[in-house]
Amino acid sequence: MKVVRGRSAVLLALLATLPAVSTLADSDPATDDVVNLFPYTGILEKDGAGVSGVVVMRFSLYDALGTAPLWFETQSVDVYRGRFTALLGLCDRTPAACPGGDADPVAIDDVIQFADDLQLGIVLNPGPSEVVLQNRKRFLPVPYAVWTRAASSLQVARDLAVGGNSSFTGDVTAAGRLVVRGVELSCPNDTPTRHGQCWWLHYATAGLTHSQAAQACAAQHARLCTVAEMSSLQSAGAEECTYGWFADRVDSGTMYIGFPIQTATANSASGGCGYGGLNLQTRPANSLHSAYCCR
Repeated sequence: MKVVRGRSAVLLALLATLPAVSTLADSDPATDDVVNLFPYTGILEKDGAGVSGVVVMRFSLYDALGTAPLWFETQSVDVYRGRFTALLGLCDRTPAACPGGDADPVAIDDVIQFADDLQLGIVLNPGPSEVVLQNRKRFLPVPYAVWTRAASSLQVARDLAVGGNSSFTGDVTAAGRLVVRGVELSCPNDTPTRHGQCWWLHYATAGLTHSQAAQACAAQHARLCTVAEMSSLQSAGAEECTYGWFADRVDSGTMYIGFPIQTATANSASGGCGYGGLNLQTRPANSLHSAYCCR
């Protein structure tokens, strides 16, 4: 094994010390697909002259000054007049596009995600006569990657998994499902878009008492809607045809039920649904009905 310290034999000089992430843009930043390939560009010279031809290079990633690589990949790299570009992670993803190469079973993006201080080491022609290039190159973030540590907004069009604690000082809006510790928190329909608030009818075939209805909504991290809320929702276009409990009470044993509807159909041939409005009534708390939940 030969270790190169200077320019007399072989010298690798970086043109760009910051590996960059390539993306496929579709004009929507929330749905951009990140390609886990990291371009590495350098100059390879021998005795002062640029090398041309195919050179086998082994790229290894280390955490700080560790001696055991966290990841490695061997590629046959085309060098022309000393200049070359290698796509780190190529053998991870597309072995067929990496002739004569091999790779660690650990994916490069997993290493980058969890390592504290990554450094890149390079070996030329690995084997008995290999040449080890000294002075590992440190992986540094590009400016926008630093900015994302404190980004003012976050758009995620697909799944988002958070392994630790998250703190939000403003509103959190989820267009799809939102699940926290296995509990569904997202609105089960598009009512926030249509009516300005997340609400739904918790339909109970056998019916629920007022207390049970409140518990059913609480189990979904919601609460019984108030009469005022349901009145506003009805004005915004909400419509159902099933009596359900509201949060308001007349006294300790009497509560409100109702349902929102837009068009009076009480006298239709099918029996109808009710009169336009909230169709508000009172019932004993132990009678059985469905529930209107709000979040």
